Amino acid sequence: MKSINNYLKNNYTYYAHLKGNGKLEKETLREHSDLVYDYYLKLTKNNNCVDNLLRDYFRGNPILIQEGILWYEKAIYLHDIGKVNRNFQISKMKNTLFGNKCTERTQHSIYSAIIYLHIFEEECRLDRKLKTELRKICIGYAYMISKHHGYLKDIGDFLTSLETGIYDIVDDSVFLEEYSLIELLKNQSEVMLNKLKRTMIKGKESIAHQDNNQPLIFWLLLKTLFSHIVTCDFYATGHYMSGKGTSYFGEIEDISSFTKKYYDDEIVKNSLKEIKLHNNLEINDLRTKMSQEASKHFIENINDSVFYLEAPTGSGKTRTSINLAVKAIEKATNIKRIFYVFPFNTLIEQTANVLNELFDSKDIGLINSIEPIKTIKDEDYQKMYLDHIMIHFPILLMSHVRFFDALIGTSRESHLMLSHMANSIVIIDEIQSYKNMIWKELIEIIHLYAKHYNIKFIIMSATLPKMSELIDERATMLIKSPQDYYNHPIFKDRTVPDFTLLENKIELDDLVEILVKDVENQEPRILIEFIDKVNARAFYLQLKSKLTHSNYQVLELTGDDPSYFREDVIQRLKQVDEKGRYLLQDVIVVATQVIEAGVDIDMNKGYKDISILDNEEQFAGRINRSCKRENARIYFFNLFNEKVIYKDDVRTQFSLRNPFIRDVYKDKNFKAYFEQILKVLNNEKSRFNKHNIEQFYKLVKDLKFDETRKYLRLIDNDDITIFIPTVINVEKVSIDGKEVWNQYNELLNNTELSYPEKQIKLSQINKTFSYFTYNVRYLPLMYRESIGERVYLLESDAYIVDGKFDRKAYNETNGMGVLNVEELMI
Repeated sequence: MKSINNYLKNNYTYYAHLKGNGKLEKETLREHSDLVYDYYLKLTKNNNCVDNLLRDYFRGNPILIQEGILWYEKAIYLHDIGKVNRNFQISKMKNTLFGNKCTERTQHSIYSAIIYLHIFEEECRLDRKLKTELRKICIGYAYMISKHHGYLKDIGDFLTSLETGIYDIVDDSVFLEEYSLIELLKNQSEVMLNKLKRTMIKGKESIAHQDNNQPLIFWLLLKTLFSHIVTCDFYATGHYMSGKGTSYFGEIEDISSFTKKYYDDEIVKNSLKEIKLHNNLEINDLRTKMSQEASKHFIENINDSVFYLEAPTGSGKTRTSINLAVKAIEKATNIKRIFYVFPFNTLIEQTANVLNELFDSKDIGLINSIEPIKTIKDEDYQKMYLDHIMIHFPILLMSHVRFFDALIGTSRESHLMLSHMANSIVIIDEIQSYKNMIWKELIEIIHLYAKHYNIKFIIMSATLPKMSELIDERATMLIKSPQDYYNHPIFKDRTVPDFTLLENKIELDDLVEILVKDVENQEPRILIEFIDKVNARAFYLQLKSKLTHSNYQVLELTGDDPSYFREDVIQRLKQVDEKGRYLLQDVIVVATQVIEAGVDIDMNKGYKDISILDNEEQFAGRINRSCKRENARIYFFNLFNEKVIYKDDVRTQFSLRNPFIRDVYKDKNFKAYFEQILKVLNNEKSRFNKHNIEQFYKLVKDLKFDETRKYLRLIDNDDITIFIPTVINVEKVSIDGKEVWNQYNELLNNTELSYPEKQIKLSQINKTFSYFTYNVRYLPLMYRESIGERVYLLESDAYIVDGKFDRKAYNETNGMGVLNVEELMI
């Protein structure tokens, strides 16, 4: 790599960063550029994703591949060359060598991109046709350089930025004088600009006629470059500022020491014994058998990239997937990290507890909005914060939103994570919870990353759509005949579905009377789920008023209950006496879907408002979870129209109203169910409507990064957060919301703390802060103060009735009484 000094006149010393409050210390531009490139080499030492992408994009052409890699690396090395800008040196670097007069043009990123493109025009010696091909990707590379202090948006705006920047250079005779080829650049500016225009126009025309694979590869190539620029820049800047380098990126270095605790576990030891499938197996033996089968098929197909693990609720998928992750590390090439991806925080917490029993806790990182940043005694804040944002842990647990933001996001933060994702195994749980109108696009993205980043994806669920079939891609089923397990008496007979309440229209009053009779008959531990909060609240209030003289407790669980309250209720439901009997027998839990996947409770009897079949099966996992009772019935009823909640979800066409789907559910024949779903989805994605997949491919082809992100986002969430201070009791400790708000604000406005220390300390009170927050659709008409436009502080106990948030009352005051679909759910 030619030194950056070769492109500079070297009349002065050029600086990239400065530090210190008194006497300023300064880092030279060459020192920073060299350090960035050094981090790139370290980060990609065992990573072939750039080679893989360029090999596929250029269809194996060795000359273009070699040149593509060269200019990729030059983009990383030269990303800050625009800092030779005289104005930047004077204003930002306090570089007195350049005098003290400057104009407002103090930026550097767009000028770095222009200089990079000019160097390309001067140094690339390929013939005209090949150079034009290479220029297409170098324009993309330059766009990544121009955005390395912002976020990716739309490359269509880049030409305007280039044009403005080039005219700046031509008009101002001195501010980029230190670029060694400045006169040549000025003289060639019109020619160069015209070449860029023609290349972008021709490139867009050629891409429009390519198959969809090439534009996707190019899109990923550019995101990969952006991730390498911002990550290595971050490492190098932190290295200079702290005086400490980073040599460990969180990968598994020694397999035997990493897995030692795992293989010492008694359950793992017992899982090695041979098990044959038969009807009289105990549940743990059945789990072991399933795990062994999945492991066998995984090892046999170790070179595949996408695997499906389909098995009943309660069959031990978590333990099985951990075993598969260990096998991947031991058997597959270069697998150095494990990701666990979940739709719900409860699943993250439960899995973290299991992983902490099996691996060293220092190797496990939890990345979500409420978990505190991991701290280690005697470590400095800079190091701990760096470990968090750069995911320096061999095992990562995170929400599906956070994970897919790394794959499709546009921010610098999301790309810091992306740069560490190669050579990993990713376990995605409950993938069917994603919007099914983007299943086809998401599985396309998953296979794209799997191939080029050397990632092995294990997708698991009790109701598992084989999404790879939507794009005709190969994937391996780890359980060849899931029905053998679903139809085993332990799982098939665990619950008995009852559809009698579906035969006639039912009203809320009818349901109340049915539950009152259950109480009169002393039916223990009943769970009833509604698919909307309004009916859940109305039922809860009616039933509670009917049972005022009963010894039964009626508990309500919805997404409007703070996490501490939900955790307390769940723990009370799990408490047992010395003989293993539940202490809380006379109880009715009224819930929304917060009770489904990830909530480890065991109820005797269930009632559920029908929605989509996936959710009916998840709900069933809360009934007779221990498999110890006979004739544990689930009564399905139809109160609220699920199509209001699940708009655009094709699964609403296949509800339990349909006799065929009832048979599917009873027989647990989810394969037949999903064959129908995928067929309808494929038809929908090919129709001329807003769901047509060509819209997605067009966004990718046009390199509209931010619109692509919005198209693929898992949750349509434009919520506003309100903070309602009240006094609560958590684990016998009284917490005053006013004090929490003040503590958070004091931290936020503390100017003496370093940024890493502030972020860590804020993360440590995030969970407590969340106890008082609610996501709403409407801005409060009256509030006391706010944190920017993110969080609004209301009066104490506003809209709190009997310790619960009254969303209906809030909306009547602030949103004209309208409840949006998103507010009805969960």
